Amino acid sequence: MEKEENPLVIIQQTIPYLKEVLDQTPEMLPVLKKAGVVDSGGAGFIILLEGIDKELSQLAVNGISLSSLLRIGRTTRKLLRKRLSELRKSPFAPLILNIDFSRIQNSRLVETLQSARNLLGNIHLNHNNGKTVNREKLIDELQEIDDSWNPEIKNKYCTEFVLESDVITSKDQLKEKIAHYGDSLIIINSNNKYKVHIHTNKPNDLFDDVSKFGSLLFTKVDDMKKQHRNFLSEDVLDYERDKSVFCIVSGKGFADILKNLGADDILCYGKNKPSVNQLVKGLNNLKAKNIIAASDDSDILMALKYAASLCKSNVYIVESDNPISLVSMLMNISKDYDINTIFDEAMNSIHNIPFCGIARSSRNVTTENGAPVNKNDYFTVYKKKIILANKNLDELLFDTVRQLSTEGSLITLYKGADMKKENSFIERLRNKFPDRDFEEYFGGQYKYSYYITFE
Repeated sequence: MEKEENPLVIIQQTIPYLKEVLDQTPEMLPVLKKAGVVDSGGAGFIILLEGIDKELSQLAVNGISLSSLLRIGRTTRKLLRKRLSELRKSPFAPLILNIDFSRIQNSRLVETLQSARNLLGNIHLNHNNGKTVNREKLIDELQEIDDSWNPEIKNKYCTEFVLESDVITSKDQLKEKIAHYGDSLIIINSNNKYKVHIHTNKPNDLFDDVSKFGSLLFTKVDDMKKQHRNFLSEDVLDYERDKSVFCIVSGKGFADILKNLGADDILCYGKNKPSVNQLVKGLNNLKAKNIIAASDDSDILMALKYAASLCKSNVYIVESDNPISLVSMLMNISKDYDINTIFDEAMNSIHNIPFCGIARSSRNVTTENGAPVNKNDYFTVYKKKIILANKNLDELLFDTVRQLSTEGSLITLYKGADMKKENSFIERLRNKFPDRDFEEYFGGQYKYSYYITFE
């Protein structure tokens, strides 16, 4: 067998095998099988290799390097600017005429270069076949392509905002205060309003800083590296909306609840955590320029962040870790605002609803106060601490409501997948606590038998 020397090929050939082994890790370690997960270290290593593969693959587009494609575009643009007599003598024209378009994946570039080749071919052959090609339009198109393909972007966020301020008295004063944030700074002012364009790596810090001088009437942030990657991709995404909300949850009941509260799409993953590819597909399917993404499990966060780097939208990740946070988020955000305001609202609202979770113990543990929790006992988790335990679920529910109901008068129960066929506790709770209002919904979550909120 011939030894492979190309590291990119080695990585590409290794990844499928590693994925097969990763899928077998629950059978190798009983603790993984019991938890229903694969080995996290192995999954992380594969994600690392996939990232290396993705970046190295971008250096060559189906055999033609990115640098070569850039040179082809620039050379073609220069040729189109020449006079007719110079074009006929140019030694570069035959090179453009013989480009192998099957080796270029980007359809926009292929279409532009084909038009340029038709024009150069007709000039070279001294006729135009009765067709007219707008030379200036092709030059502009190639220039735009060249501008889009900038692999050396130092400040990745194209940022715009409108500041209304009675403190700032001139463009120069504002420039002095914010110029250090990046480059390509343009400021236009009318009376006490300043419209600003700047490329920066810290748009949120910039917004926080300038808001000290007045009111931000408008903000807009575009990830130029994301746009660059989208443009280079074979399947360029045509955005159909400006912003969307994407939620990832395990329970079908919560998926329906979040959809009704305004989520644009839900990835309901059930017992098995979603893969990076599933997350990328879900994000891209929205066809939104900006996406607020949130999950009900912190274990998904790493995969979601990696998926965000691979998808074609600007993704703002809300670092939530339970479905109640997603409910709270959707109840408190409005899509009428710009994406940065929505993201700030989302981050500020995920802890607005007090809640606890009730689950069944898979091993012997203790409560926060040191009381024993035996295997198969039910226990209550509040603010990430075990506060109560009981082998009888009815008694634990009553004790939990009695202890936590001071947090609110409306108490809502969300039944987990293991409680779907159980009789409702609502009537017994209403009889026990007549001064409280109770509601019950099917959440379908797998981690907890119940989530209980107090509002």
